[in-house]
Amino acid sequence: MHLPILYQDADYVAIDKPPGLLVHRTQLDAYATEFALQTLRDQIGQEVFPCHRLDRPTSGILLFALNHERKIGAVLSKSAFKDMKTRLGPDQHAGAPLLGLRGNILKSHGSSNYVAIANALRIAKEVVTHDMIDSIGSEINQANALITKSNSENAP
Repeated sequence: MHLPILYQDADYVAIDKPPGLLVHRTQLDAYATEFALQTLRDQIGQEVFPCHRLDRPTSGILLFALNHERKIGAVLSKSAFKDMKTRLGPDQHAGAPLLGLRGNILKSHGSSNYVAIANALRIAKEVVTHDMIDSIGSEINQANALITKSNSENAP
C-alpha cells in the first residue's frame, strides 16, 4: 500500500488516509495487518508520530509529527484547533452563495446535517436581508471604474 503524501516538511507529514485503514495497532481489530503509522514509516524511512486519529471508516487528512517535540506541540495545540474547527466547520458555514448570477442561490453540501441546514438557512436570510448580490455587483462596478480610470491616466 502507498499512502498519498499531501504535505511534508522537516517537522510534519500529512497523508490522505483512505477509509478502512486503522491509524495504529489496536485491540479493536487484532487481525488487522495494515496501519497508517507503520505504512508511512516504511514509506518515508523514518519514525512518525500521529498527532490525532481518524476512525477506521473515515477518510481524510492525517497529520504525523516527525519528532517528539513537534508531537508534543501538536498535542498541546489540539484544543485550540478543535475550537477553530468548531467555529469554522461546515456545520456553522454550511451554505455559500453562488456569485455571478442574477438571483440568490445558496449551495450546501449534500450530506449536511440538521445543524448545517439550519445555518445555511440563516446565511440565506442574511444574503437576502442585506441585498448581498446587488452590493457585490455595485462593489465590482466601482472597482472596474477605478481600474479603467487608472488605466486611462497611465496610458501614453
